[in-house]
Amino acid sequence: MLNQLELQKIQQTLQSEHARIMKRVSSNLDENEQSKERNPDRTDLSWDYTSRDRKLALLSIEKKTLTQIEEAMQRLENGMYGKCVQCGEAIDPERLEVLPYATHCFYCQTGSGVNGELKPL
Repeated sequence: MLNQLELQKIQQTLQSEHARIMKRVSSNLDENEQSKERNPDRTDLSWDYTSRDRKLALLSIEKKTLTQIEEAMQRLENGMYGKCVQCGEAIDPERLEVLPYATHCFYCQTGSGVNGELKPL
């Protein structure tokens, strides 16, 4: 299991990542509001719609990531951080280092079962 120092480092990482994404999300929202004020010709308008759709898709992904980070911070507070939400086994610390808001151990994430045992069909 993770020690207190590692948990504090993870909490700081989650908080800084949350702040970074929040800043980018609010910046994108402001940018979308400003782009609505223009009335370009049809070609420019088409390009703006395509660009806006792409930005909205990325924004949706970032909002989902924010939710995952917030849930990870909640698990930290509850003492459940680092445990797979599906099987309850510890999530590999290397996996948490790469993706600090991971919710599943490698085996549950890949569908190969607990500790490498194959799941029945």
